[in-house]
Amino acid sequence: MGVVYRAFDPVVERPVAIKTIRCSDGFGAQSLERLRREARAVGSLEHPNIVTLYDAGDAEGIFYLVMQLVEGETLRARMDRQRRFESLEILDIFRQLLGALEYAHARGIVHRDVKPANVLITPEGNVKLADFGIARLAGPGTSTNGLLAGTPSYMAPEQFVGTPVDGRTDIFAAGCILYELAVGTKAFTGSSTTAVMYQIVNEAPPLPGIVVPGIRPAMEAAIMKSLAKNPAERFGSCAELRCALEACLTEEPSPPGEAQKEDAAPRLELRAQALRLFAVLKRSPAVVAAGILAMVALLSPALVVAPSRKTPLTEPPRQAEIRAAVPVDRPNVAVPSPGPKPVPKAVPAFRRPPKPEERPPAVVANIPRLTPNPSVSPAEPDSFSAWMVRGDVAFQQERYKEALQFYKKALQLNPAAGSIRRKVATTLTLLGQHESARQYRR
Repeated sequence: MGVVYRAFDPVVERPVAIKTIRCSDGFGAQSLERLRREARAVGSLEHPNIVTLYDAGDAEGIFYLVMQLVEGETLRARMDRQRRFESLEILDIFRQLLGALEYAHARGIVHRDVKPANVLITPEGNVKLADFGIARLAGPGTSTNGLLAGTPSYMAPEQFVGTPVDGRTDIFAAGCILYELAVGTKAFTGSSTTAVMYQIVNEAPPLPGIVVPGIRPAMEAAIMKSLAKNPAERFGSCAELRCALEACLTEEPSPPGEAQKEDAAPRLELRAQALRLFAVLKRSPAVVAAGILAMVALLSPALVVAPSRKTPLTEPPRQAEIRAAVPVDRPNVAVPSPGPKPVPKAVPAFRRPPKPEERPPAVVANIPRLTPNPSVSPAEPDSFSAWMVRGDVAFQQERYKEALQFYKKALQLNPAAGSIRRKVATTLTLLGQHESARQYRR
């Protein structure tokens, strides 16, 4: 928003950055109020990791902000060049970033647009948080009335659905940056803003340990807790997140043994297959029950051939079991008896072989069969699941009016379902019907 110039202040003889916006550019009074709010928010903050605001005002139809000029580059530019970061480098950046956010949160200010492009890094490694242009002063009279403001890939779910925001909203954005620094890719990606929004509200990102197996478990746990959909399940403050990241330094990963090294690749492959299978099953509710069984089969350590009873290795097989294994059409085949020197011994002719139904059950792998749930019928076009599938397909294709009709039909069949009420509210928000959307969020 606006244009930033590098300038020189002749009064105090120092370089400065001037952010300007022309009032006639179509932004209107709302955008000017956002700039005034930025001036009030940043002007009250004095922290070594926050860009300092020197002056603000308007002249000849142009609103301007005179700010500290930070030499260096943005974190976005460094991430594009470096991709992945080491643990110590991540912790150094986040100690400073979280310190700036903690200072702002203590004064009732939520940034609401924390992203790599707003994090500046000096040549000495100092971090500066910039652009409080959509910061919101906590208190009455500061509601955005359902207006979405921010960068989609780093916005928290509550910003999309229009619920109140607080410091945990910035923690979610910091978690998105942390994920990207550790893994090398964004946590939420898509071909459109709608696709990114749908993922943030409804889907969890791939586990960092699957994408990059070398990530420390403490780091993975901190990332996933920061990205929780429910604000109550995230870190309560930036100080808690900072302590969790600092714990990564004291974590000593135990070196895996030879057996663990051999089993690591199969386990990772099984986890990846399970996640891919889960993504496919979400598109077809008719086979969800069968899909759960398949995921259990992939992840269960019982995928081995298990005998029907435990027998010591030194115990020889019983003669009756040997005879039961003789084919029906060859009853007089000689069967070796146990012992160091097998001696052929014929089965008596008068002993009838067991009938097919009397044979002992064969030893098979303990793998559940993929049988569909009879309670879920894909042939019911007017069922709750069918309307939900139609609504999700229409939503992903950005046909929001059709999606709203399908979701409302599903809601008539199950009025108590909270998930469908949230989807109706989200669709109404995209259609600009904010008042109707608030009724479904209650």
